[in-house]
Amino acid sequence: PRCNSLINEPMSLFHPTALITFFYCFIITYTTTNYSVQSFLLPIMKLRRSNRLLSKVNNGSGNTKNNMKPAITNTTITTRSGSSIGSFQKSGEKATVCKKFISSSKKKLLTTTKKTKGAVKLREEGKTTIPTLPRIREQVLLSNKKNSVEYVIGIDEAGRGPLAGPVVAAAVIQFPPPSNDKFPVIEGITDSKKITKEDQRQELYNQLVACPNIHFAVAIVDTVCIDKINILQATMKAMRLAACGVLGLKEGSSIRYESDISVDYTGCYVVVPKDINDCFSICNRARMMTKDVTYALIDGNRLPSDLPCLGETMVKGDGKEYIIAAASILAKVTRDNLMRGYDKKYPEFLLQQHKGYGTAKHMALVQKYGPSPIHRLTFAPIKHMDASSSTKYRRTKRA
Repeated sequence: PRCNSLINEPMSLFHPTALITFFYCFIITYTTTNYSVQSFLLPIMKLRRSNRLLSKVNNGSGNTKNNMKPAITNTTITTRSGSSIGSFQKSGEKATVCKKFISSSKKKLLTTTKKTKGAVKLREEGKTTIPTLPRIREQVLLSNKKNSVEYVIGIDEAGRGPLAGPVVAAAVIQFPPPSNDKFPVIEGITDSKKITKEDQRQELYNQLVACPNIHFAVAIVDTVCIDKINILQATMKAMRLAACGVLGLKEGSSIRYESDISVDYTGCYVVVPKDINDCFSICNRARMMTKDVTYALIDGNRLPSDLPCLGETMVKGDGKEYIIAAASILAKVTRDNLMRGYDKKYPEFLLQQHKGYGTAKHMALVQKYGPSPIHRLTFAPIKHMDASSSTKYRRTKRA
């Protein structure tokens, strides 16, 4: 009955029910369109605030130096959509009123600029902004009196993913100084993948090679071995050979020790640039050969079998531990130098550009010329190609 009376009786415009109905219609209209209530009310609020500021400037109450009025220029306030909602005046140089209307994005930009001021200065001076990794796990192993670890080896690999070229593993050991001083630290040692400039990687490589307290060995496993035993086992073999090489052990008569890399070498070999007897003159080599004295930190989640010492794996260790990052730089730069040499030997594939990785351009060249002697025939999509139909390199798949 009450509803019927409300419907049948004439209703005044200022009746509470009419006002509530009008308000609900207003809300629904602006919430169902592209404009919200906030976007409707915000220009009005900004206009009122700009008028107040305009009156302050005209009255001379602006924040000016020595109570002197600066030069005044007209400025228009616009919304994000570009519509003008009013105008006010600001000073030409001080811009005291304009500071009231700096957007939040501009404030964040100014804050970010202040925070990165030091990094920009370092980049302008040509210095590295990548922090040097710590030696946390290495120091824990060396300082723990319960174990007998005296030397820590860092091991990492490079070249598991490419379609061409060998897989390379490096093992690095840094001997303690003759006195009880701290280990010398080379600034900028970090994960080789984070160092995007090749010149910077090469400079760190040169510093590692020239450091008298650092001894390293690099193992190269060619594509024939990769296709024969698969890439995982080839990587484990390279790590094991590098660990044997840095300790001066020879795994077998089939493993060659060389003083430098070469694209003319075939098979698996270990590169030991320094004379191992000179490197071990600062320590007791016989004691170092003891299995419990030397400990290996290996990047990844798989521990190679038959290691010449104890060891542990560390997932993403090349981005956590200094000694592993040093090994990653040595392995990466060594493989890149090899691929530059292969680029001169097989210029059709532009190996210097992609370092053997499966880019679209690389795959198009392989499709055109067929796989070269350094391509991995067991890797897709090369294994699905007809290698015998190539125009330049005629090869059969390896057993």
